[in-house]
Amino acid sequence: MTPVADPSIPVQRGIRSLLTADAELMAMVAGVWDEPPERIPDGAPAAWVVFGTKQTTTDGDGVHGQHSRQVILALDTWTRARSSLPGDRVAARIVALLARRPEALDPHVEGHTVWRIVWEDSLSLDDEDREMRHRIDRFRIWTAQEEER
Repeated sequence: MTPVADPSIPVQRGIRSLLTADAELMAMVAGVWDEPPERIPDGAPAAWVVFGTKQTTTDGDGVHGQHSRQVILALDTWTRARSSLPGDRVAARIVALLARRPEALDPHVEGHTVWRIVWEDSLSLDDEDREMRHRIDRFRIWTAQEEER
């Protein structure tokens, strides 16, 4: 039997691959990172997406005798703006790419089959810096581990 493998890193890599392959999203953001660089390059969009590493969890979810999990993952959108509208536009594109679209993400996730994605909620926050806005979008992603043959 195949040992149980945590799908959170393959799912995160898959999401990054899917998002960075989307020209519309990449025209809106400077990048999609685990952690943003110290300095956003001059001329880059004033928005970026970061994986909420302290906000990723996995839960067991046995399906038809397979090792399977639910990955709950947060994507943080940061914008240098005095309005939440730019971040809302970025997040709307992310939601359009992921929510209820397991067939779009599945080819990007190694070792696990993605069979369901639900956008759970969003939270918009003001930063102490009045020029910054922060939005958090959470997704629940159901996976089944692919068995070794």
